[in-house]
Amino acid sequence: MMPAREAKKLFGAKAPEGESDIRVVKIGDYDAVPCVGAHVSATKEIGQFRIISSDFNDGVLRVRYKLN
Repeated sequence: MMPAREAKKLFGAKAPEGESDIRVVKIGDYDAVPCVGAHVSATKEIGQFRIISSDFNDGVLRVRYKLN
């Protein structure tokens, strides 16, 4: 967790608005993303995971998925 002001400096437009503290989800040394959504403690909690589409534009990879 970090103060929203600090997250805005680090992540700019990616930082969610209207929050006092922002959770930063890190994937090792590969990526860090600000988020205010729900998360699971372990991947076994999500059940079936299916990628439905992906694209790469302007240096941004987007993966869309469905959980059952």
